[in-house]
Amino acid sequence: MKNAIWATWFHKGSTDEKPQHHLCPVGEESWCRFQKAEATGSEYSHKHALPESIMETIKPTYTRLSDDELLKKCLDCITPNANESLNHVIWNRCPKDTFVGAKRIRWAAADAVSTFYDGLQSRKKVLALLKISDRDITNTFLAKVDRKRLSQVHTKCSPKGVAQRQRRRNIKKGFEEAKKSDRGGNLRTSFFFYCH
Repeated sequence: MKNAIWATWFHKGSTDEKPQHHLCPVGEESWCRFQKAEATGSEYSHKHALPESIMETIKPTYTRLSDDELLKKCLDCITPNANESLNHVIWNRCPKDTFVGAKRIRWAAADAVSTFYDGLQSRKKVLALLKISDRDITNTFLAKVDRKRLSQVHTKCSPKGVAQRQRRRNIKKGFEEAKKSDRGGNLRTSFFFYCH
């Protein structure tokens, strides 16, 4: 994984005078045109190399992306990018298709961050800062919602939950219907006819 990350950095900094494709995949099927040209014996010219100053500017980002601690998370199928999930929480509070002002977006982002990391219980801290007394019913409700959310996460991450999501996705794409109508024939052929 580390090599794959750094391959793009070296690839984009390569020039005809200094080719740096040692981490790029080799062979005719490679995404790297230099390696593809090497495999086929054809000529290749570097046209779109990034300047060295830009390469040095983006190098710290590559260093963070290839950090061992970050990549260890990928071994357990945990995404290294929690930002996508956080963005989802923000846009639930402030949908993209409705125009809102900057104040509302800042509020949605602040609420999403606190809820994302501490659950709805974090709103008790906000109420305390605003000097609004939180009632027992509020505490009970927030705790109940947090428990439900965590339960749903555990269910979705279970092997049974993953299998159910894959099945629903396949049904949506039409794979299940194609499989039923196939009756032992070629699934790819029946899916082609199903879609056309």
